[in-house]
Amino acid sequence: MSILELRQYTLHPGRRDELITLFEREFVEPQEELGVRVVGTPEPTARSALR
Repeated sequence: MSILELRQYTLHPGRRDELITLFEREFVEPQEELGVRVVGTPEPTARSALR
């Protein structure tokens, strides 16, 4: 069975790199340690990049 979870985040100006670091450390790494295959990481959309 496969499960795909999509999330949308609102970025605070100038804090994108901080979110990605936090996401990698607190979500991606622990999930991968449990054998979960994480297929994507946060990427800004054109709309959020303008904020």
